[in-house]
Amino acid sequence: MSKKKRRPVISRKKLKEKRLATYPQPIYAVGDLVQVNDGVMDANWDALPIGGWVGKITKIQREETGPKYEVVWTGETLDQAHPIFGQLASFEGLKPNEYTGLEESDLHLFPGGPVTLVAPTDVSMYAERPLDPDDRADRLRMIFDTKPLEWFPTLGDD
Repeated sequence: MSKKKRRPVISRKKLKEKRLATYPQPIYAVGDLVQVNDGVMDANWDALPIGGWVGKITKIQREETGPKYEVVWTGETLDQAHPIFGQLASFEGLKPNEYTGLEESDLHLFPGGPVTLVAPTDVSMYAERPLDPDDRADRLRMIFDTKPLEWFPTLGDD
């Protein structure tokens, strides 16, 4: 009888480490204070700029295409942000002080000084969007005559 050669067993952890070793190294670290470059738009709401926003990196997700950064915005940034950001985040169940998925090309180290945000030019497409009869929450808004960004409890909400 001939014996088959067995391949050595490699743990999942070792496989992950091997895969990560081929991914680009992040240039920023957890704890770095960064600022969003001018011209960067919000990934969730592509007509809203987030240029100038300042925050601290809290997590780095290593990916094949490059690192993605999770940032917690500073109080000064949140104080200056247009109210539509908080309304949209609340409406979508997101945390307005956290942001995920920023790429290195979106950021630079914050040099210090005053925080100046790029202001949105038109928020009407979000604040005054038409209600969608195919969306359960919007159908309830139609019944109770509420606005698109006005929160109210619906089935399934806590």
